[in-house]
Amino acid sequence: MENRETATAEWRCSCGQSGNKGNFCVKCGKPRPVSQPQAPQQPQQPPMQQMPPQNQQPYGQQLYGQVQYGQPNYQPQYQQPIYGQPAYGQPYQQPEDKNKNKNLKIGLGVAVLFLVLVLVFFGMKEGAFGDEPASSNYSSVSKNGEKAAPNQNADKKQAGSREMQTDLSLGGMDLGMTVAQMHETLGQEISTKQKDGMVFYQYPTVEVGTSGDIVTSLVSETDSAVTKRGLHQGSSLSEVKNTYGTDYMKSEYGGKDLYEYRYTDLQGQMGILRFAVVQGTDTVNYISIRRTTE
Repeated sequence: MENRETATAEWRCSCGQSGNKGNFCVKCGKPRPVSQPQAPQQPQQPPMQQMPPQNQQPYGQQLYGQVQYGQPNYQPQYQQPIYGQPAYGQPYQQPEDKNKNKNLKIGLGVAVLFLVLVLVFFGMKEGAFGDEPASSNYSSVSKNGEKAAPNQNADKKQAGSREMQTDLSLGGMDLGMTVAQMHETLGQEISTKQKDGMVFYQYPTVEVGTSGDIVTSLVSETDSAVTKRGLHQGSSLSEVKNTYGTDYMKSEYGGKDLYEYRYTDLQGQMGILRFAVVQGTDTVNYISIRRTTE
């Protein structure tokens, strides 16, 4: 039945002859071309109304890579944020100025260092130019145990204004010092005299004998000049023995008992520390120090 319908159907030959119903063209004799079966046509349906996508986000929100309904199909390409520029979709933030913070820290450090240096400088200045410290661990005391009154003469330094170094010392002076050191310690002398090739400098509290430029003797008959261990004219003999021990050499001269101790001076020379006690008493009458070679 299908071949019969095909044979009766009119067809057009490639030569231009139309109206052919048989299997051959009536004009040129060419056979009917073999026709391909055609798929049955589906009935046309009315166009459907375009609906918005189901996964549409609320108005004003949009996921990256998706097109909002009703907006142009524009998909921004993600780019790596450049330093100083905000990343896509993030609010712009002012980058922190690292150099500014670094400079601020350096400035604060310099200011603190400068302040410390200023404090150290003024501390050293205070120590260098302030009041002179006590020169000795032993205070000059009177017979009654009271401190001796300070010298009111500003041009002269009080005896004992330096720390004594050896046991051959008296009134702030050490045996073996130079004349320049003597003047630096005691100031200007009251008077001088020469005897047996030595020069003697008289001060209110002590007499200083020198040979050449070196102090070789010290003598005091006042309670204002003290030894390094704190004894002075007026101290008791028991204080002498308790302070310097019993390893002394005793002799007599001019109605006095002489108690002598041997020590070395600043220059390593041997010297004698003498306490003279009036016989029949227990009180030191004077103190003298001298080199044994003199």
